[in-house]
Amino acid sequence: MKQLIVGCLVIVGIASVVVAQDHDSSITIVNRSEFAIHHLQMTPSDSSRWGRDMLGGDVLLPDEEVTILVACGTYDIRLVDDEGEQCVVPDIDLCDEDAEWVITTGALNRCAGFGD
Repeated sequence: MKQLIVGCLVIVGIASVVVAQDHDSSITIVNRSEFAIHHLQMTPSDSSRWGRDMLGGDVLLPDEEVTILVACGTYDIRLVDDEGEQCVVPDIDLCDEDAEWVITTGALNRCAGFGD
């Protein structure tokens, strides 16, 4: 399993699964930050258009996680807080595997304005 880890991992909280068509890989996004994530979008890294909100109107609160099933590829992920500030993580390679990404407060603080 490929792991994309920012901070330490402790699995707790509410899990949900978002399914994309023709999936063969997944990414579990674990929110270990002190911030609520109001929107989560993915796009293939070679695209300039963001996909739909993978949270579907829900909010990813601290200590919650979401699993997204995706087709093989390299993706950029955009996280948006309650004030519209965004944090973009580029070039996450997901192909025939399951990845886990733990979001920490420190990681989000590196994105200017996120959570302020």
